[in-house]
Amino acid sequence: NEEIIKISDDGQTAVVEADVIESYLLNGRTIDTSTHERITLQVMDGEILVTRINAFMRMPFNDINFSI
Repeated sequence: NEEIIKISDDGQTAVVEADVIESYLLNGRTIDTSTHERITLQVMDGEILVTRINAFMRMPFNDINFSI
């Protein structure tokens, strides 16, 4: 898995991209998923906060695209 981290020139914002592979056991069945995540972090009032999450999840029965 490869992670990409981009930090803004002013050092106040960073974007992290990663591909995540997970397996779940549900009712005795293993379900494998892969997700491409893009998370934005910002420094606000001296604290690092997650300000945006974008993800595209690939699952065996359908694909999910969501933003928070």
